[in-house]
Amino acid sequence: IASIISRLLGARVSVLPGQIRPQLGEHKAVYYARFFREAGINFNLEHFKFPPLKQHVSDSRRLLLAPAVGSPLEQHKKWPNEKFAELGSRILFDQQDLELELVGAPPERPILQEVYDRLPHIYRERVTIRTENNVYNAAQAMVGAEAIVTACSGASHMAAWADIPVVGLYGPTNPLFTGPFTEKLYP
Repeated sequence: IASIISRLLGARVSVLPGQIRPQLGEHKAVYYARFFREAGINFNLEHFKFPPLKQHVSDSRRLLLAPAVGSPLEQHKKWPNEKFAELGSRILFDQQDLELELVGAPPERPILQEVYDRLPHIYRERVTIRTENNVYNAAQAMVGAEAIVTACSGASHMAAWADIPVVGLYGPTNPLFTGPFTEKLYP
């Protein structure tokens, strides 16, 4: 796909996907920018630098659930909200010292709320809905979490940046192609 896109954007050199290898922890945007640059398209990689995240120090254990997948065109990747609620309930029952965070972008708040509403009342005091106003704040809020459970979504890439394990729920997409670049991906 990257080679097709680079040709459409005016690449002067043919580059095969295997020639540019992803680097662990690298965001897909940086990888594609490096790919396009190698193909002769002028990309300023400085615009794609992701600032380092600060260490998160907390006594509480946190698990993140990211049930949304973003774009309406990607809804085929979504795992049902009731399944996320069931998973959250089982984890909270089994891990009494764990806090659960339902994470997503501000427009995804109704999805997070639906998952929250499906949780048994006895667990809700240990659950937080978190929507951050930008990508940096969202990734920063993930730092220090035990892991994130998500479908093929932007949250998985932010989790790679935050250096936390990603339990990826992949269906029609291939995690080797669409997943985050991290050794901590468990599809």
